[in-house]
Amino acid sequence: MLSSVTMVETINFAYGFQVDACLGAEEMVQNLTDSKLSLEDKVKELEEAVNDLEAIHDMDDILLEGNRELEIELREDVDLANAAARESQREKEAALETLADREQTIAKFRELVQRLQEHNQELQQQLETVSSRPVSALPEMLDFKKMFAETKAHTRAIDLELRRIDVQQSNQHVQYLAAYMPESFMARGDILLSQVRDKFPEVEKIDRAAIIRGHTVEQFTFKSRLSHFIYALQATLHQFLFGLNSCSPEGLLKVGANFPEMAIQEKAVDVFVELLRKDQLDENVPTEALEKCVGYFSYMYPLLLGSETRINQTHLLGDTARALSAACDSIRTDALAVRALIQIGQEGGDMGLLMQHLVTATETIQQQLKVIRRRIPQDRNIAQLGFSEELPNILQQCSQHAAKIMKTLQMLIRAAMQQVALSGDPDQGVPHDKVKEFAHVASDHVYEQDDRGPVESLKTSVSFVLGEVATLTQAVQEAEFDINPNITAEEKSTSPIFLRAQAVKKELEETKNLKRKLEMKESDIKELRVLMKLKQEELSEMTIRKELAEKKFGSVNKDYELGVEKLQRKLDDSQQLLKRKEKEFEETMDHLQADIDSLESERGELKEKLKNYSKKVLIEGLAKTAGLSPGPASFSGMPKLASAVRDSPLLINEIKSLRLALKRLQDEKTQLQAKLMQNQLANLRPLTVPKKIVSVKDATEPRVADEKQDKNRDNLNILSKEASVLLKEIHDDLASPKVLDLSNRVLGMTTGLDYTAPANHRLREQTRRLELQKRVEALQALKESHPTVIGELTIPLLDNTFEGSTPVPLHLNASSLQQLQRALAY
Repeated sequence: MLSSVTMVETINFAYGFQVDACLGAEEMVQNLTDSKLSLEDKVKELEEAVNDLEAIHDMDDILLEGNRELEIELREDVDLANAAARESQREKEAALETLADREQTIAKFRELVQRLQEHNQELQQQLETVSSRPVSALPEMLDFKKMFAETKAHTRAIDLELRRIDVQQSNQHVQYLAAYMPESFMARGDILLSQVRDKFPEVEKIDRAAIIRGHTVEQFTFKSRLSHFIYALQATLHQFLFGLNSCSPEGLLKVGANFPEMAIQEKAVDVFVELLRKDQLDENVPTEALEKCVGYFSYMYPLLLGSETRINQTHLLGDTARALSAACDSIRTDALAVRALIQIGQEGGDMGLLMQHLVTATETIQQQLKVIRRRIPQDRNIAQLGFSEELPNILQQCSQHAAKIMKTLQMLIRAAMQQVALSGDPDQGVPHDKVKEFAHVASDHVYEQDDRGPVESLKTSVSFVLGEVATLTQAVQEAEFDINPNITAEEKSTSPIFLRAQAVKKELEETKNLKRKLEMKESDIKELRVLMKLKQEELSEMTIRKELAEKKFGSVNKDYELGVEKLQRKLDDSQQLLKRKEKEFEETMDHLQADIDSLESERGELKEKLKNYSKKVLIEGLAKTAGLSPGPASFSGMPKLASAVRDSPLLINEIKSLRLALKRLQDEKTQLQAKLMQNQLANLRPLTVPKKIVSVKDATEPRVADEKQDKNRDNLNILSKEASVLLKEIHDDLASPKVLDLSNRVLGMTTGLDYTAPANHRLREQTRRLELQKRVEALQALKESHPTVIGELTIPLLDNTFEGSTPVPLHLNASSLQQLQRALAY
């Protein structure tokens, strides 16, 4: 019973489980049915959309074909216009040559007319002189030169006006043509993008066969890299355009100064356009020049306009998103190609996982970039989206990291393709270690000092780009930028070129004012020129006078120079003679000094001998005097001594010097005695002089004679004093000669600097003696030239009368005057 119950319960449980499964399956079927119906509706909608897009695509193809035909026609019109312009230029040159010939002919005609007019004037004057009647004046001569100049200026003004009208019409024609052209017609970058997009389509399947046996993968990668650089260049140039429309006139001039250098960078784009026109643009064309062009403009923008203008964030986000999207296409394609080239079974290595990571990251970045492009305003006039000032730096860093990844993968895939070509077996693939080695080389070349290995470097770059793009996507989705919906575009400020035009107009007005002032100054200058001309005439006169004076001064200067040269020659001769005399004197003094030294030594020896001999003689004399009577023997030694002394030259010189010293002492004694007598006479009591007997004649005459006597007495006293002083100096010089002490002389010292030199001592002695001689000659000349009245002598008679009134002159010399003084003293 229990077993049957248990079996029934088991069966019921199984039935219940089956019932639940059936109910779940039914619900699942219902859900699948609903999802199928919804998917069918979506499929229908997508089919309708596809049909619409196909129709639009067909219409675009038709329009593009029409545009191409129209472009071809317009280019033909431009070629015809250029040919017509060249033809007009040739006609213009021919016309200018013709005008030059005509101007030469006119110039010759003018010269001929001028000569004929002068000849007519001469004939008219001759006719007046011959006929002695005035001849009717000829018609006034026309100034043909002035008339032709005015006509030429008028013609030039008309030509300039016609050219201005032609330029206006040409500009208007170009505007009309541009109105019918698409926007990409005037932008070479858009032309490149559209043509490259059509020429290199996207690859549907990337496998080893497509990579090795075809070029579609490499072409698509080249198209993506080229698109990335062109979009990056457009982003920078759009910022330049926005900055030039909102900067100051000074900033505009600053950019204009660098325009020639910028125009050179334009050739990088022109090369690709030219290759595209010749149908020579392929995947083998290098893009380094375009990359350098992008780097140049990215570097120049902050230097020229970054400090004074704001960034157009709408343009910058849109262009950078397109550039990064193109870079992601290139990275994803190269990553898939590298993964396909790795040998089968080694895809799970580091490089295979790295390539898979790059593919996944680029797909995510592209999805986020699509969101950014959809969310940003379509109106490009809205410049500010509320992002920070660091937005340009962030986007530039993203572009740089993307470019590094592209370069690394490009070098890696080239090395892998070469390895496949060298192996000879395309189906074998490249070993994982080789791929990793190639990746290390490429990473080291691209990242340089920032390289941390291919895996780490590439992951860091793609993570940076992914993180920054995700941040921007979140900010765009959450609408964190501040845009006023009531304002669709910013208010346009005045363009800097118009501001510069206004400034130039003001400068022109100021130039006019300055021109008026200059005209006034010119009138003043004319007046000053007249005054200057007068001053120049005066200056010319003064110049002539100055030249005459200079000539006289030159002649005088020549005479002076000749005299100076003669004196200089005499001075040189005298100096040479003096040097020669000094040299001779020094040599003589050296010899004398040597003789003196030898004599001194001989003198010392003789003194010793004399002392010894004197002691011996004295002892002998005393002994003879005390013990013996004087005899002939006692006197025999004295003559010998005298003869010995007389024969010695040293003793003779010593005796002479003693005599001179004795004479000097006597002179000094005489001087002292004279001074003593003068002092005694001065101390005596004055004499009583008897009164002078005065005659009647002397009483009546004035006292002029007394004054004369006093004056004569004074003169006599002065002359006496001068004579006595001179005599004393002569006696001193003769009695006490000065001998130069050569013991303290320093050898080698220059003669002119050594005060104790013999030449200097001799020169001082000669100078002093010459002075004494001049003083003696002066007194003698005073005596010999004319007698000097030194006094009057009156001799009274016994009867106190005078013989006569006329004085008798008495001429006396020194000796007779002394005798007279002695007689009067007694």
